[in-house]
Amino acid sequence: MIKVTISTIGTLLIVNRNAIVLTAIYSLALAMILDGLFQDISSGGNAWKQGDWLINNHDVVVRRGLFGSVLLLISSVFDFPVLVLLGVIQGTIISLIFALFWYAGVRNKNSDILTFLLLSPIFLIFSANDLQGSLRKEILAYLSFLPLLFSLLQHGIVHLKYVFISLFLWTIAVSTHEANVFFSPFIVALTYIGFRSQGLKFHIALSSLAYIVISGVAFFYSMSFSSVESHTAVCAPLLKSGLNQDICSGAIRWLEYDVWYGMYRSRSVFISWGLYYFVLTLVFMCTFIFYLFQSFYPFRVLCLFLLVNLFFLPLYFIAIDWGRWINFGMFSFVVLFIAIYIQDGRLHKIPRMNTFSWISTLLFCIAWGVHHGGRAMFEFGFAKNSLAFFSVFGG
Repeated sequence: MIKVTISTIGTLLIVNRNAIVLTAIYSLALAMILDGLFQDISSGGNAWKQGDWLINNHDVVVRRGLFGSVLLLISSVFDFPVLVLLGVIQGTIISLIFALFWYAGVRNKNSDILTFLLLSPIFLIFSANDLQGSLRKEILAYLSFLPLLFSLLQHGIVHLKYVFISLFLWTIAVSTHEANVFFSPFIVALTYIGFRSQGLKFHIALSSLAYIVISGVAFFYSMSFSSVESHTAVCAPLLKSGLNQDICSGAIRWLEYDVWYGMYRSRSVFISWGLYYFVLTLVFMCTFIFYLFQSFYPFRVLCLFLLVNLFFLPLYFIAIDWGRWINFGMFSFVVLFIAIYIQDGRLHKIPRMNTFSWISTLLFCIAWGVHHGGRAMFEFGFAKNSLAFFSVFGG
């Protein structure tokens, strides 16, 4: 009786290993991110993680200012602390993102490939591995993908109501940060995939045009008001709201510099050891993708992965957050992969990994991590950071 029970439990664990591990790691990663967010809000806000969101147009018109202006308005009308309001919004968005991709993984729990894409060190747990690179404004772009992806997962097609929700979120995303415009080809592709099987060519054309026009207008606006003479004009409304001067020392202060200064900073990385770290990161990830897809068109998938990342290439010349740009590429790749391959059912015909390969791949995903500046190190691995997270509570 005991042997039968142990055997049954063992079988259940093996059959559901992907769902169990994905649930455990995503829950812990989200807890680490939310704990970091709580620490930020409690200490007066991070100059980059919250400061960028608080850029506003109250006293001067500048790129990225729409979201912060609305936050200050809501805070004033309801007499609610603006930093706490922002923390609630950031926490809600990142939780929704984790929940949707957890749902995608559990729904397709027999797919080892999808599970390890979701556990990739440059996908969602990237934010837990390097908290300084987390909760940036790209999560608004990620959020705008969720309605379309949810519709595909639920119905196999995209319903028009989900496109309207996505367009609303997309407008916020691209007007809040110009880098989000680079996701345009992929959200258009997702819409195309969702409407294609329905033969709705007019819907494809109209929705694609809407995304492109919104992106174009937002980008033109950002370039037209790209900098300010003094960041104090942006900072003043925040100080009046009771925030500390330190909140203005990061992204807000950076508004004094134009795109050419960002390119100068990026050029310095190209002639430093940082470039070699970045190349190492790319080699690791390409090897990971090729190994993961070894029984499922490895060269074709690797080419798709590289092609997707090429769309974000201009960002590497403008700003030094190279790890975030890799994360952009991985997010877009995973979204396209889910939309294309999960939908047609071919992925489920691939034999599951043997135990050794599965454990080896899992160890790679949790042992290795990427800094938001692009450096690949074990220091930023999920295993090390989760142990540090628990040690804080243990101490």
